[in-house]
Amino acid sequence: MADLALRAELANCNCIRMPGITLANPDQPEEFEAEMNLPCPAHGVRRLGRIMRLVFVKSSNAGRAEMSSPRLDELITTYEGRFVQADREDVL
Repeated sequence: MADLALRAELANCNCIRMPGITLANPDQPEEFEAEMNLPCPAHGVRRLGRIMRLVFVKSSNAGRAEMSSPRLDELITTYEGRFVQADREDVL
């Protein structure tokens, strides 16, 4: 019975399984935020697989410089922190 209940619960899972990826575009951090805040009906916190952060490089006379996105950096850190917290709760 427990196995059947687990299978039924996992059937509703909307996590992105490995080796799946989620693209994180620094020009559109709100899209990543929407993905990371979409809960998984089976697990609560939705797993996004491997996060691939797009990097845009600005070229100028002084050379190349990576364009930063502090908002996206913050969102990725928050997302990753959720799993550290979830792991702690599982241990307790």
